[in-house]
Amino acid sequence: MMKSQMNIEIFTDFDGTVTDRDSIVFLTQEFGGGEEYRQQALSRYRNSEIDLFELIQEELATVKISWDEAAKALRENISVDPYFVPFVQWCSHSGYPVSVVSSGILQVVSLFIGDEDVSYHAHPVEMKESGWLYQKDERADKVNLLRAAKVRCKVIYIGDGISDISAVPYVDLLFAKNRLADYCQEQAIPFFSFRNFQEVQEILIRHFNF
Repeated sequence: MMKSQMNIEIFTDFDGTVTDRDSIVFLTQEFGGGEEYRQQALSRYRNSEIDLFELIQEELATVKISWDEAAKALRENISVDPYFVPFVQWCSHSGYPVSVVSSGILQVVSLFIGDEDVSYHAHPVEMKESGWLYQKDERADKVNLLRAAKVRCKVIYIGDGISDISAVPYVDLLFAKNRLADYCQEQAIPFFSFRNFQEVQEILIRHFNF
């Protein structure tokens, strides 16, 4: 059992985990290639024709609106889990650092949680008129961050989607929902199901004496 006195760090995905919707899916559907294009790109990803970075890059290349337009639409259509900030505050008070690790857009993560007292890592996008240019930052790569963390501490991870699958080998305690939960069930990987960060906090208190 993972006891509270151990050296522990908590990492969480952003899109669909901290937020109620995936920003890249939303932008592609509403201002880019649309759902049919997105499904075609997803099929190529599932067939290993492209990797996750290339999938996101292709999706965002179809988005051609300005950042101001995008930020307005994102704020109107996507919300942060109301329990996220209290969860971060509780973790900080308890001595457990929380980091947001996202395969998504740095500017979007900053838009929603940039004013909060939490570290975050994501990838920058250049908003070009010809299509948004997604640029991978190796320093923000989930695998790189979690591999380094695994050397120094026990790792708790909270996620929901395909970008989180790569994190699983470096995790000591996993919270999963949606596609990540489906993957864990398929692969017989132990995890705790959750709907929001209040449930994550309750499980940590109830089962692990946090």
